Formats: sequence, structure tokens, C-alpha cells
Amino acid sequence: MRFVLTTLLFFASALAQAADHFELPVAPGPLPVGFRVVQQVDPARTFTGGQARPVQTLVWYPATRSGAAMRYRDYLALVGSELDFSRSQEQARAAADAFIKSEYLSESGPAQGKRALDGPVRARRDAAAAGGRFPVLIYAPSISAPASENPDLCEYLASHGYIVIASPSVGPRA
Repeated sequence: MRFVLTTLLFFASALAQAADHFELPVAPGPLPVGFRVVQQVDPARTFTGGQARPVQTLVWYPATRSGAAMRYRDYLALVGSELDFSRSQEQARAAADAFIKSEYLSESGPAQGKRALDGPVRARRDAAAAGGRFPVLIYAPSISAPASENPDLCEYLASHGYIVIASPSVGPRA
């Protein structure tokens, strides 16, 4: 527990000092990082229109050196389908593009935002899981934030042998 708290405090201070890019100033752990998206529904909780609540769960985990390389934009693109699994690829892309434009590029500026969006991340999509048993951490995004709110921290923890899961914070009314 002390390791996790120390890591979180260090990460928060590092972000304050490095607000112009998305790389942690500390080295990752020794393990490769895998990333997977799990789409499921919670029939016990209703959502918009009386439907079962969608729960898009992002999972970072210790992995083998396999899977597809990812960019930061891949995380933000998940916003397009996080609340509606029935959207077509085009609809999900349009919703994600609107989110990126209004919530991301407007804050960082087009040039800086584009560099960050195209930047590589440590995780590899659908990589094979490493063998062994690993503790699970649940990351709770801030209010109304996407599950991919803090991928640097999730990747960092996975590289040190943790399985990290997160789902979007949709608020009490959604």
C-alpha cells in the first residue's frame, strides 16, 4: 500500500511539472504492458431510456511483448463508444473526434495536442497476459471523466506488476 501511495503522490507532482506532454519522468517497471477493453452491461442498473447500464472497462496488465502498438489517441477514441456499444465505427469515431476537439485540443492547442495524440504509449492492445498472479487496483476517474483519464499512471502500475481496471465516471444521473 505504501508503494501505491508513494507512486500516486510522485505521479501527481510529476504531472504538475510536466504539463506539456504525457510522459512520466520516471522509468517504467520491468514488465511489458498489455491493454484490453471489455464491454459489458449491468442489468441491475438502468441507464438512459431504461436500458441496462453499459460498463466499458479498460484493463492494463502485465503482459508479454506481443499485441498491437498504441498511440495516446487510441485511449481518447474509446470515449466514442463508452456509453453506447451499439454505435457504428463511424458514429463512435465522430463522437470521439467531437470530444477530442472540445475537451482536449481546445485546452492544449492544436499543434501541441496533435503531437500528444500521435505520441506512442507503453501499452500494447490485446497483448498476451504474463503468467503469474498480480494484485488488482481499481482506478476511479474524476467526476464525469472517461476511463482513460490517466493512462500514464495505469501503464506505470501495470509495468510494476499490477492489474489496473477503470470504467468511465458517468455521474449519478446518467
